[in-house]
Amino acid sequence: MWCCGHLEPAVYAALALAIKDAKEKLSPELDGEVLAGPTTCGADLKYMEAVFQAGGLRAFDAISW
Repeated sequence: MWCCGHLEPAVYAALALAIKDAKEKLSPELDGEVLAGPTTCGADLKYMEAVFQAGGLRAFDAISW
């Protein structure tokens, strides 16, 4: 477990990708909705980089800080 209770980066990335896939299947109901992440407590760049390296970056429409 990472600081502040973050999921392991690979788990977070897999979850974000699953949400993106579900969102696309529900389109057009969710057209215009934005998936942003990975929200962290503070600027945990090491964690964010690990999520991105695990493939999570493909899931997001926007990056939250």
